[in-house]
Amino acid sequence: MAAAIREAHPDLEVELIGGGRGDFIVTLGQQRVWDKKGADGGFPGHDQVLERLAALR
Repeated sequence: MAAAIREAHPDLEVELIGGGRGDFIVTLGQQRVWDKKGADGGFPGHDQVLERLAALR
């Protein structure tokens, strides 16, 4: 996922932070793009995260 974000948005800083208990959260600044344990539920496909990032930029 990090590589896909870097390729599609080379100007963004991508940071991987180890979590626990199956956490998977993608943020852009202070805004949540995807939260596996939130309303989104489950792991996204690359295209889902990239579409949301593009819409927020």
